[in-house]
Amino acid sequence: MPKAWTPWIVGGGLVLVLSFLFGLLETALGIQFGFEKILLPLVIGGVAAYALFNLSGNREVTAADPEAQRRALAFEPAGEHQTAIYLIRTGFVGMAAGMNIEIDGKPVAQLKSPRFTRIDVPNGHHVIRASFGGGLAPQSNPAELSIEAKDEDKIQVFELGLGMGALKNSIRITPASIETARSKIVGMKMVKAES
Repeated sequence: MPKAWTPWIVGGGLVLVLSFLFGLLETALGIQFGFEKILLPLVIGGVAAYALFNLSGNREVTAADPEAQRRALAFEPAGEHQTAIYLIRTGFVGMAAGMNIEIDGKPVAQLKSPRFTRIDVPNGHHVIRASFGGGLAPQSNPAELSIEAKDEDKIQVFELGLGMGALKNSIRITPASIETARSKIVGMKMVKAES
C-alpha cells in the first residue's frame, strides 16, 4: 500500500468509528441526532487526514551522540580547511513537519522545530536547500542559499523558518550570529547529520 494513502485511510476509518459511536449513543440515550451525526465525523476525520497528509514527508531521524552535541554546543571549529555549518529550526508554524535540508544536492538532515544540526563541509562554494516533502511539498516554496565556506569564517550559522503566504508558504534560510545560535540551541535537541 502506498504511504500516501495512509492519511486518507486513517481519516476514513475515523469517520466510520465516530459514526458508529454516534449510532450507539442514539440507541443508548433513545434520542435522534440531526445533521451533526454526519457532519462531526466528517469534519474530524477530514482534519485528521489532512494533518497526517501534511506530515507524510516526515522520516525517522537519529539524535546526535553526546560527544557531537558537546562539540556543537562548545562551537568548536571544524578541521583544517573545513567550515562548521549550524542549521537551526525554530518557530511555531509547521513545527511538527520535518524540513528536508540538502547541501550541494545531498540530503544532510531533516529538522522539526525546535531542532538543530551541525555539518562540517570542506571550504569552497556550497548551496543549502530547505524544502518539505509529503503533503506539504506542493504547499510551500523551497529555499536555496549559496554560501562561501572559508578559513576566515570557520563557523557559519543559519536559521530556518517558515513564512505564511496567501497561496503558498515560503521557507526562509537566514544567516545568524554565533551569539544568537548560542542562546537558541542550549537545551535544544540536536539531529545527527546524515552520511
